Amino acid sequence: MRRRRGPVRADDHGSAVVEFVTVGVLLLVPTLSLVVALSRIQAGVLATEAASRAAVRALTAADTVDAGRATARSVVGHALSDQGFDVDPDAATTVVCPATGCLTPGGRVSVTVEVTVALPGLSTVLPGGPAGIPVSATHVGSVDEFRTPGTT
Repeated sequence: MRRRRGPVRADDHGSAVVEFVTVGVLLLVPTLSLVVALSRIQAGVLATEAASRAAVRALTAADTVDAGRATARSVVGHALSDQGFDVDPDAATTVVCPATGCLTPGGRVSVTVEVTVALPGLSTVLPGGPAGIPVSATHVGSVDEFRTPGTT
């Protein structure tokens, strides 16, 4: 066996553990923050997709435009709250109907749902920065061509 040359420095013992923990924390915190931010954005995408699709289905299957809009407002509210977004469904939803009316047989109805995803901790890191990331989804549906025309 070889013997070490020179004296062993006592102040180096345990420094690798301290360096590993320090570097690990410095890398772990931003990584976890990124994972949380991306998961909130994904939740916003899922919520807006589900809300716009359900709103178009509710609107095109309704007996009257008022009943369809009320049902669409309700399903948008449920879809957004399921993913943790406390947003007014009326403010988040835009409905575009053809000039002939929303329930005209063969007509195409478009619903867009938009939310702003607030990123956790962003306001503490960037005090004057963006309030969040806007996420939106649009779904277009057709009214059944053989539908009996009702109140449009």
